[in-house]
Amino acid sequence: MSWFGTRQKQSAVIFAAILIGLIFLNLRQAESPEVQIEKNVRSLVAAAEAKEMGPFRDLISADFVDANGRSRDEALNLLKLIYLRHTKIQINVVSLDVKPGNSADQYTVNLFVLMSEGLLPQDKGNFSMLWQKRGSEWLMTRAGWGDDGYGE
Repeated sequence: MSWFGTRQKQSAVIFAAILIGLIFLNLRQAESPEVQIEKNVRSLVAAAEAKEMGPFRDLISADFVDANGRSRDEALNLLKLIYLRHTKIQINVVSLDVKPGNSADQYTVNLFVLMSEGLLPQDKGNFSMLWQKRGSEWLMTRAGWGDDGYGE
C-alpha cells in the first residue's frame, strides 16, 4: 500500500523544486559584504553632507577607536565640531575600495574624497576604515586619516 499516488508524488516533486528555486533565488539576491559596506560608507557620506549624526551613531561600533586613540564618542564630538565649522559640506567620492580583511567578518575600506563648501574642492581626505560584522550588521570599528585629513 502506498501513501502517495502518482499525482501526489508529482506534486511533491514540483513543490520541492519550487521551494529549492526560491531558496536559491533568495541566496543569490543577498548582498555581498562588499556591497553592504559600500552602501554604509555612502550613507555616511550623505549624512555628512546633510550634517546628520544618526547614521554615524548607527554605523560606528561602541568599541570604535581611531588612529589617534579617540573613542566613538570623541570621534562623534569631532564630527559635531566639523559640522559647526562649515556652513555647507559637499563631498565627492573619488575612490572607494572595499577589500576582505584578515578574517571573514572583517573588511578594509579605503576612501578618497574631495571636500568643499561650494563648487570647487577646497580639501581632500584619504580615509582608511575597518568594518566588522556584528550580529547581522557591518559596523566601523577602526578609522584613520591620511596626513591631509581631519583628526591629525
